[in-house]
Amino acid sequence: MLRSLRMSLVMLVAVAIPALSQAVAPGDRVRVTSLGKTGIYEAVKMTTDSLSLREDEHSTTFTIPIANVSSLDVSRGRSSKAGAFFRGAGVGFLVGAVVGGVGGQSSGDDKPGQFMAQTASEKALELGVVLGIVGGAIGGVINLFRQHETWQPVPLR
Repeated sequence: MLRSLRMSLVMLVAVAIPALSQAVAPGDRVRVTSLGKTGIYEAVKMTTDSLSLREDEHSTTFTIPIANVSSLDVSRGRSSKAGAFFRGAGVGFLVGAVVGGVGGQSSGDDKPGQFMAQTASEKALELGVVLGIVGGAIGGVINLFRQHETWQPVPLR
C-alpha cells in the first residue's frame, strides 16, 4: 500500500514539473507584468530563470529575469464576435427586463375606467419585455466593440 502511494507521488511530480515548464510555449501570446509595467508580447523561450519575449514577429527579442516578473498570463484565445454579441445581449436583456418589471410593478394599478387602464402586473410584463429587448440590443452592440480574451495565470515560483 505504502509502495503504491509512493509510486503515485513520484509519477505525479514527474508529470507536474514538465507541465509547469511547458505552461508558456514559443509563440504563445503572453501578458507580463515586470517592474510595475504590463505589456502583451509573444513568448520566444522560457527557462526556470528567464523569459525571452518580442513584441511581434518582426521585432528583436529581449530577455527578462523571472525574478523581475510579478505576474505572467498566457492567452487561451479570443472569443468570437457572435459569442460576444450574444453574451452582451443576454446581460442587457436581463437588466432591461428586471428594470422594466420592477418599474411597471412599482407604478401600481391604473384607476378603473381610465383610458387603457392596466394593472401593475400588466405594466410590469409589458415594460419588462420592451426594456428587455432594448437592453438586449444595446448590450449586444456594446459587447461587440469590447476586447474579449481569456487569460490563464502561470505560476512563477
